[in-house]
Amino acid sequence: MTKTQPPAQLNHPEQEVEVKFTCDPVIFPEVLKLSEPKIVSAAQLKQLHSTYFDTADWRLHNAGVSLRVRSDEAEKSLWCIKSPGWGANSTFGRNQLEVPALGVQPNLGQFGLDVAQHLSQIIGRNEIAPRFSISVRRQSLLLRHLSSELEITLDAGEVSSGSAREELTEIELELKSGYERHLIDFAMLLLQELPLTLNFVTKADRGFRLVTRRPASWKTARPCPAPANLNFDQIVARALSSALEHFTRNWAALLEGFEPEATHQLRVALRRFRDLTGFYNNTFLLPDFGNLRKRAKIIGKALGSARSLDVLFNSLSTFKALPHINLQALATLLAQVEQHHARAYGNVRDVIRDRASSQFVLEAQDLILQCEEIRRPAGTPTVEAAALVKIQSGEILARLHKAILKRGRGLSKLSDKQLHSLRLKVKVMRLAASTFPVVVGAKLKAARYERSLARFQKVLGNHNDNIFALRFLRSLSRHEPTEVESCVKRLLREIRRSDKMELGKLKEAWKTFRSLEPYWN
Repeated sequence: MTKTQPPAQLNHPEQEVEVKFTCDPVIFPEVLKLSEPKIVSAAQLKQLHSTYFDTADWRLHNAGVSLRVRSDEAEKSLWCIKSPGWGANSTFGRNQLEVPALGVQPNLGQFGLDVAQHLSQIIGRNEIAPRFSISVRRQSLLLRHLSSELEITLDAGEVSSGSAREELTEIELELKSGYERHLIDFAMLLLQELPLTLNFVTKADRGFRLVTRRPASWKTARPCPAPANLNFDQIVARALSSALEHFTRNWAALLEGFEPEATHQLRVALRRFRDLTGFYNNTFLLPDFGNLRKRAKIIGKALGSARSLDVLFNSLSTFKALPHINLQALATLLAQVEQHHARAYGNVRDVIRDRASSQFVLEAQDLILQCEEIRRPAGTPTVEAAALVKIQSGEILARLHKAILKRGRGLSKLSDKQLHSLRLKVKVMRLAASTFPVVVGAKLKAARYERSLARFQKVLGNHNDNIFALRFLRSLSRHEPTEVESCVKRLLREIRRSDKMELGKLKEAWKTFRSLEPYWN
């Protein structure tokens, strides 16, 4: 896993907002054809060469920062630092700071004192040196869409390090001036007409993987700080942006390799997105996230099947140590589960590559930007805005808390379906508790409440995994040889015994939760 860190705070950085697509290079003429009525300058051709610097243990890359020097055929050279965007721009936006190249080695002081100090903290006493190069033939043109200027670029070339080479082809759509929503609108227009797929792999990522031979790694959500003067709309928009970026940061890890944790992270991100849109639309009617919620559910369903089989496959492997287990029969079962597992992952990759998933991301970003456009009326005191957020978030927390208490009545008599519904409510409550600001003086109560929720959710989750395992194994054992059927029966007994213990823990977790005093009152 790549550790997540706050992005570098660059001195007066430009905000680079760019949508990138993976496609066959032969499609570029079709892109130009669609763009022709909007073109305001003739296509330009450039040969670019970039050298990327880092420490031997890739400290800059691990911190989400890239440092490069780039030159073109006019022999203009620039040093450039890039780091992740923030707020509503975190999905397609990056911070970028460029300075003229004064030599072949970077002079961090050129980027300003704050940046130099930040980079020095990341690098420590380690030496930074060239790690890989990227050479591309760039074809670009400028166009106007609505009232914004956009640049369409086709980069074709290679990433290289020593004798290692890898071809690179990308179509990029960058906002040069105007509004990000106009960029998103044109990207959706291209996506409707051409077989494109969103690409979230940077050139720096490509070089890192070429040199290290490591596949894309799964990533947790980055911290999502919310300044105190934000209103309710903006708080939810920031959290939505964090969820969408969390989803796209694990996109490559799922497509490029067999990475179960990436599947889990994608699923968590989609769940957060769906629940946060529920908070928003239960408070405000516009923008309406209803259609996106349905599409997120479709993607999440495919991810859920793969994730459930991840858990089952790992749990079955632990049963090898059981006494009197037929290892050959267990191996036969594991092979069958693995076949289902592989098919589930193939289906998930097809879903992510499908045009509908790219459309989902673009439309989600567009609606998030609409949320961000809602501002407090000029002159409204910050204290007044904070008081309104407290009321709005308090109403959501109180409603969810009441729903959990209602769903949990008669806990020991609840069906598996009802327990699953209760688990989803607990998940939503945990998200709400972590999204909205805690009332001053209630941090201890809030921490105790969240710990109780986490324990409750974990036990419910373990029970849900057990129920899936029981149902799947029963369906798998039909028409199987006697020894396999006998092995399944033994496993079913062990899983039921384990589940009985979990249900015992559930009673204690419920008792603790019910005894807690809501902290938002």
